[in-house]
Amino acid sequence: MPVDVAGAALGAAFGECFAVLHDTVKNVFPKSIMDLEQLKLVVCDEERAKLWDPIKEFLSNLEVLVA
Repeated sequence: MPVDVAGAALGAAFGECFAVLHDTVKNVFPKSIMDLEQLKLVVCDEERAKLWDPIKEFLSNLEVLVA
């Protein structure tokens, strides 16, 4: 039975990168962002909408509407 060593190594590397990214983002954003889990809609201008992009990765139900 063949073993996919490259796939396993890639998966491990991805997992490590994701863990580092998560720790980095966790330290960049304030802890209060976790209180926003119920937030569903943000209405703002185009400049401010870009600031929400990294936060939307953690708040999957969030919609940012540019008005």
